Amino acid sequence: MNTPARSTWIAALALRASDTLRRLFPALLAIGLFTGVIGYVEIEYLQLSRSSPVSNLTMMHSLLGFAISMLLVFRTNAAYDRWWEARKLLGRLTSTSRNTAIKMAAILPDEDQRLRRRFAALIGGFARETGCSWCMGRGTMAGVPHWRASIEPNTCRRKSRR
Repeated sequence: MNTPARSTWIAALALRASDTLRRLFPALLAIGLFTGVIGYVEIEYLQLSRSSPVSNLTMMHSLLGFAISMLLVFRTNAAYDRWWEARKLLGRLTSTSRNTAIKMAAILPDEDQRLRRRFAALIGGFARETGCSWCMGRGTMAGVPHWRASIEPNTCRRKSRR
């Protein structure tokens, strides 16, 4: 069995500057300290009894935690639904491109290799341009009739989200 190197696991567990925990850590620390101070004041100075309404505040935190976890589950489910829809669209694009190539191979004459290469480049270019239009909102193909197969395959770059 091929196991990954230890440094790979350490790098995967390392917190980077863009991680949520690094952004939220100061706020979490402040809220934790504030809660600790309030708890200390309640226990030491106010000496609240078990029947006091304030002593049931932990139940509110439990209910809020449950509500937040349900929201995260629905958010994750929505992300998975988007991924699944993209997977279905990519599968449909692959199937349609393959069927188009098979039909063009049957229709075009065997001796016209230039025309066959042209249609093969157009079918592959259509898939690439569709991906560019999904990623960037627009394709890079200026005009389909004058499009050449010599265009580099990675002409589509994702926009930076920063």
